[in-house]
Amino acid sequence: MNYNFVLSTGDPTISGSLLNNLNRNTLATYSNQNFFFDSSVITGRHASLLSLNSQTLLEETPINFVGNNRDYNYINTGDYYLLPEDSLYSALFNVDIGYPLENTDILSYDQRSFSTGVAIIRPIQSSWTTGIYSITGLRSKVNTIYGDAANDTQLFDKYDIFFNGQKLKQAEYPSIEATGKLFAIKKKNNILDSWNTTADIYGVPFVEDQVDYYINGMEQLESEYLQLYTGVILIKTGVNCLIDSVDLLLAEETLYSLWIYHHCQKHWFP
Repeated sequence: MNYNFVLSTGDPTISGSLLNNLNRNTLATYSNQNFFFDSSVITGRHASLLSLNSQTLLEETPINFVGNNRDYNYINTGDYYLLPEDSLYSALFNVDIGYPLENTDILSYDQRSFSTGVAIIRPIQSSWTTGIYSITGLRSKVNTIYGDAANDTQLFDKYDIFFNGQKLKQAEYPSIEATGKLFAIKKKNNILDSWNTTADIYGVPFVEDQVDYYINGMEQLESEYLQLYTGVILIKTGVNCLIDSVDLLLAEETLYSLWIYHHCQKHWFP
Protein backbone atom coordinates (compact mmCIF):
# COMPACT_ATOMS: atom_id res chain seq x y z
CA MET A 1 0.00 0.00 0.00
CA ASN A 2 1.19 3.51 -0.83
CA TYR A 3 -0.05 6.36 1.36
CA ASN A 4 0.44 9.91 0.09
CA PHE A 5 -0.08 12.89 2.39
CA VAL A 6 -0.32 16.39 0.90
CA LEU A 7 -0.19 18.83 3.81
CA SER A 8 -0.28 22.62 3.81
CA THR A 9 2.58 23.62 6.05
CA GLY A 10 1.08 26.59 7.86
CA ASP A 11 3.06 29.27 6.05
CA PRO A 12 1.08 32.54 6.49
CA THR A 13 1.65 33.37 2.82
CA ILE A 14 -0.51 30.45 1.61
CA SER A 15 -2.71 31.95 -1.08
CA GLY A 16 -6.41 31.62 -0.45
CA SER A 17 -5.90 29.66 2.76
CA LEU A 18 -9.05 30.99 4.43
CA LEU A 19 -11.21 30.11 1.45
CA ASN A 20 -9.58 26.70 1.20
CA ASN A 21 -10.14 26.09 4.90
CA LEU A 22 -13.86 26.54 4.41
CA ASN A 23 -14.17 24.68 1.13
CA ARG A 24 -11.78 21.74 1.11
CA ASN A 25 -12.76 18.62 -0.81
CA THR A 26 -16.28 19.92 -1.32
CA LEU A 27 -18.86 17.50 -2.69
CA ALA A 28 -20.51 18.52 -5.96
CA THR A 29 -24.32 18.60 -5.97
CA TYR A 30 -26.05 16.06 -8.20
CA SER A 31 -29.17 17.11 -10.10
CA ASN A 32 -30.70 15.82 -13.35
CA GLN A 33 -27.57 13.89 -14.37
CA ASN A 34 -25.38 16.95 -13.77
CA PHE A 35 -23.00 17.94 -10.99
CA PHE A 36 -22.94 21.54 -9.80
CA PHE A 37 -20.29 23.36 -7.77
CA ASP A 38 -20.08 26.49 -5.66
CA SER A 39 -18.93 29.29 -7.96
CA SER A 40 -17.52 31.20 -4.99
CA VAL A 41 -14.98 28.38 -4.58
CA ILE A 42 -14.19 27.61 -8.21
CA THR A 43 -14.20 31.01 -9.86
CA GLY A 44 -12.98 30.08 -13.33
CA ARG A 45 -11.36 27.55 -15.59
CA HIS A 46 -8.25 25.57 -14.65
CA ALA A 47 -8.56 26.42 -10.96
CA SER A 48 -10.21 23.20 -9.77
CA LEU A 49 -8.97 19.78 -8.76
CA LEU A 50 -11.80 17.33 -9.39
CA SER A 51 -12.03 13.65 -8.52
CA LEU A 52 -14.72 11.16 -9.49
CA ASN A 53 -15.03 8.24 -7.10
CA SER A 54 -11.43 8.98 -5.96
CA GLN A 55 -10.13 9.11 -9.55
CA THR A 56 -8.56 12.49 -10.40
CA LEU A 57 -9.81 14.07 -13.64
CA LEU A 58 -8.11 16.40 -16.09
CA GLU A 59 -9.77 19.71 -17.01
CA GLU A 60 -9.64 20.94 -20.59
CA THR A 61 -10.85 24.16 -22.19
CA PRO A 62 -13.77 23.15 -24.43
CA ILE A 63 -13.79 23.68 -28.18
CA ASN A 64 -16.91 25.57 -29.17
CA PHE A 65 -18.75 25.57 -32.49
CA VAL A 66 -22.20 26.59 -33.69
CA GLY A 67 -24.46 24.31 -35.72
CA ASN A 68 -28.18 24.15 -36.36
CA ASN A 69 -28.56 27.40 -34.40
CA ARG A 70 -27.07 25.76 -31.30
CA ASP A 71 -23.77 26.09 -29.42
CA TYR A 72 -21.77 22.90 -28.96
CA ASN A 73 -18.78 22.23 -26.72
CA TYR A 74 -16.46 19.25 -26.84
CA ILE A 75 -13.06 18.19 -25.52
CA ASN A 76 -10.34 15.96 -26.98
CA THR A 77 -7.95 14.86 -24.24
CA GLY A 78 -9.46 16.10 -21.00
CA ASP A 79 -12.08 14.50 -18.74
CA TYR A 80 -14.23 17.54 -17.92
CA TYR A 81 -14.70 21.23 -18.58
CA LEU A 82 -16.52 24.26 -17.22
CA LEU A 83 -19.02 26.07 -19.42
CA PRO A 84 -18.15 29.68 -20.39
CA GLU A 85 -18.16 31.96 -17.39
CA ASP A 86 -21.01 34.05 -18.81
CA SER A 87 -23.23 30.99 -19.24
CA LEU A 88 -26.32 30.44 -17.11
CA TYR A 89 -24.77 27.10 -16.18
CA SER A 90 -21.29 28.33 -15.29
CA ALA A 91 -21.43 26.40 -12.01
CA LEU A 92 -21.70 23.07 -13.78
CA PHE A 93 -19.02 20.41 -14.24
CA ASN A 94 -19.34 18.89 -17.70
CA VAL A 95 -17.81 15.42 -17.40
CA ASP A 96 -16.92 13.50 -20.54
CA ILE A 97 -19.64 11.13 -21.71
CA GLY A 98 -17.20 8.26 -21.23
CA TYR A 99 -18.04 8.53 -17.54
CA PRO A 100 -21.74 7.59 -17.17
CA LEU A 101 -22.68 9.54 -14.04
CA GLU A 102 -25.26 8.48 -11.50
CA ASN A 103 -26.49 10.01 -8.27
CA THR A 104 -24.47 7.41 -6.36
CA ASP A 105 -21.21 8.75 -7.83
CA ILE A 106 -19.09 11.02 -5.68
CA LEU A 107 -17.51 14.13 -7.18
CA SER A 108 -15.32 16.14 -4.85
CA TYR A 109 -13.53 19.32 -5.84
CA ASP A 110 -10.94 21.63 -4.43
CA GLN A 111 -9.61 25.04 -5.37
CA ARG A 112 -6.08 25.31 -6.72
CA SER A 113 -3.87 27.91 -8.34
CA PHE A 114 -4.54 28.52 -12.02
CA SER A 115 -2.59 26.33 -14.44
CA THR A 116 -3.49 24.12 -17.36
CA GLY A 117 -2.71 20.43 -17.13
CA VAL A 118 -0.32 18.77 -19.56
CA ALA A 119 -1.24 15.36 -20.99
CA ILE A 120 -0.03 12.68 -23.36
CA ILE A 121 -1.82 9.52 -24.47
CA ARG A 122 -0.13 6.11 -24.27
CA PRO A 123 -1.78 4.32 -27.22
CA ILE A 124 0.61 1.35 -27.27
CA GLN A 125 2.63 -0.80 -24.89
CA SER A 126 5.82 1.10 -24.22
CA SER A 127 8.53 1.89 -21.70
CA TRP A 128 7.80 4.23 -18.80
CA THR A 129 11.29 5.75 -18.83
CA THR A 130 12.09 6.32 -22.49
CA GLY A 131 10.20 7.44 -25.57
CA ILE A 132 7.44 9.94 -26.32
CA TYR A 133 4.79 7.90 -24.44
CA SER A 134 6.79 7.75 -21.20
CA ILE A 135 7.37 9.88 -18.12
CA THR A 136 10.30 11.32 -20.03
CA GLY A 137 7.97 12.26 -22.88
CA LEU A 138 5.55 13.95 -20.47
CA ARG A 139 8.42 15.79 -18.74
CA SER A 140 9.70 17.07 -22.08
CA LYS A 141 6.25 18.42 -22.95
CA VAL A 142 5.85 20.04 -19.51
CA ASN A 143 9.29 21.62 -19.73
CA THR A 144 8.54 23.02 -23.19
CA ILE A 145 5.37 24.70 -21.86
CA TYR A 146 6.46 25.80 -18.38
CA GLY A 147 10.26 25.56 -18.43
CA ASP A 148 10.59 24.15 -14.90
CA ALA A 149 11.00 20.39 -15.39
CA ALA A 150 14.51 19.82 -16.70
CA ASN A 151 14.62 16.31 -15.18
CA ASP A 152 12.26 13.75 -13.65
CA THR A 153 13.01 14.87 -10.09
CA GLN A 154 11.94 18.44 -10.89
CA LEU A 155 8.84 17.09 -12.62
CA PHE A 156 7.67 15.17 -9.54
CA ASP A 157 8.73 17.97 -7.16
CA LYS A 158 6.64 20.58 -8.98
CA TYR A 159 3.78 18.53 -10.46
CA ASP A 160 1.32 15.84 -9.46
CA ILE A 161 1.51 13.06 -12.04
CA PHE A 162 -1.57 10.96 -12.81
CA PHE A 163 -2.17 7.96 -15.04
CA ASN A 164 -5.82 7.26 -15.81
CA GLY A 165 -6.71 9.29 -12.73
CA GLN A 166 -4.36 7.47 -10.34
CA LYS A 167 -1.54 9.49 -8.79
CA LEU A 168 1.94 8.09 -9.45
CA LYS A 169 5.00 8.03 -7.25
CA GLN A 170 8.32 8.69 -8.93
CA ALA A 171 10.02 5.49 -10.15
CA GLU A 172 6.96 3.37 -9.32
CA TYR A 173 4.97 2.97 -12.52
CA PRO A 174 2.41 0.50 -13.95
CA SER A 175 3.45 -2.30 -16.28
CA ILE A 176 4.59 -1.48 -19.81
CA GLU A 177 1.34 -2.99 -21.11
CA ALA A 178 -0.69 -0.15 -19.55
CA THR A 179 -2.23 2.35 -21.96
CA GLY A 180 -4.26 5.46 -21.31
CA LYS A 181 -3.92 9.09 -20.27
CA LEU A 182 -0.78 10.35 -18.50
CA PHE A 183 -1.00 13.93 -17.25
CA ALA A 184 0.64 16.46 -14.96
CA ILE A 185 -0.99 19.17 -12.80
CA LYS A 186 1.05 21.81 -11.00
CA LYS A 187 1.27 21.34 -7.24
CA LYS A 188 0.05 23.97 -4.82
CA ASN A 189 2.54 26.20 -3.06
CA ASN A 190 3.73 25.71 0.53
CA ILE A 191 2.89 22.03 0.86
CA LEU A 192 4.60 18.93 2.16
CA ASP A 193 4.03 16.04 -0.24
CA SER A 194 5.01 12.83 1.53
CA TRP A 195 4.75 9.19 0.48
CA ASN A 196 4.72 6.54 3.19
CA THR A 197 4.14 2.82 3.68
CA THR A 198 2.03 3.41 6.81
CA ALA A 199 -1.47 4.84 7.00
CA ASP A 200 -0.71 7.44 9.70
CA ILE A 201 1.61 10.41 9.90
CA TYR A 202 2.73 11.91 13.20
CA GLY A 203 4.57 15.00 14.33
CA VAL A 204 4.25 16.98 11.09
CA PRO A 205 2.81 20.53 11.39
CA PHE A 206 0.06 21.39 8.93
CA VAL A 207 -3.00 23.59 8.54
CA GLU A 208 -6.19 21.87 9.66
CA ASP A 209 -8.62 21.04 6.84
CA GLN A 210 -5.94 21.68 4.23
CA VAL A 211 -5.05 18.05 3.70
CA ASP A 212 -5.20 15.82 0.63
CA TYR A 213 -4.83 12.10 1.21
CA TYR A 214 -4.25 9.38 -1.39
CA ILE A 215 -4.19 5.60 -0.99
CA ASN A 216 -2.50 3.83 -3.88
CA GLY A 217 -2.91 7.05 -5.84
CA MET A 218 -6.67 7.36 -5.27
CA GLU A 219 -7.90 10.48 -3.45
CA GLN A 220 -9.79 9.90 -0.20
CA LEU A 221 -12.67 11.93 1.22
CA GLU A 222 -12.11 13.87 4.45
CA SER A 223 -14.82 11.73 6.07
CA GLU A 224 -12.50 8.73 5.80
CA TYR A 225 -9.66 10.00 7.99
CA LEU A 226 -9.09 12.07 11.12
CA GLN A 227 -7.01 15.19 11.70
CA LEU A 228 -6.29 15.48 15.42
CA TYR A 229 -4.67 18.11 17.63
CA THR A 230 -1.81 17.40 20.01
CA GLY A 231 -3.05 15.60 23.11
CA VAL A 232 -4.24 12.27 24.46
CA ILE A 233 -6.78 10.43 22.36
CA LEU A 234 -8.79 7.50 23.77
CA ILE A 235 -10.19 4.93 21.35
CA LYS A 236 -12.66 2.39 22.78
CA THR A 237 -12.92 -0.98 21.04
CA GLY A 238 -14.72 -4.27 21.60
CA VAL A 239 -18.08 -2.72 22.57
CA ASN A 240 -21.05 -4.81 21.48
CA CYS A 241 -23.88 -2.69 20.09
CA LEU A 242 -26.45 -5.52 20.12
CA ILE A 243 -28.59 -6.63 23.10
CA ASP A 244 -29.42 -10.32 22.79
CA SER A 245 -31.19 -10.93 26.11
CA VAL A 246 -32.31 -9.33 29.33
CA ASP A 247 -29.21 -10.63 31.02
CA LEU A 248 -26.72 -8.12 29.73
CA LEU A 249 -23.17 -9.31 29.31
CA LEU A 250 -20.44 -6.76 29.60
CA ALA A 251 -18.55 -6.66 26.36
CA GLU A 252 -14.80 -6.60 26.59
CA GLU A 253 -13.45 -3.08 26.44
CA THR A 254 -9.93 -2.09 25.60
CA LEU A 255 -8.60 1.45 25.99
CA TYR A 256 -5.69 2.70 23.95
CA SER A 257 -3.87 5.91 24.81
CA LEU A 258 -2.31 7.55 21.80
CA TRP A 259 0.15 10.34 22.61
CA ILE A 260 0.46 12.65 19.66
CA TYR A 261 3.54 14.81 19.43
CA HIS A 262 4.09 18.25 17.95
CA HIS A 263 1.08 19.77 16.26
CA CYS A 264 -1.23 17.32 14.59
CA GLN A 265 -1.88 13.72 13.70
CA LYS A 266 -3.59 12.40 10.60
CA HIS A 267 -5.21 8.97 11.03
CA TRP A 268 -6.89 6.86 8.38
CA PHE A 269 -9.37 4.12 9.12
CA PRO A 270 -11.11 1.73 6.71
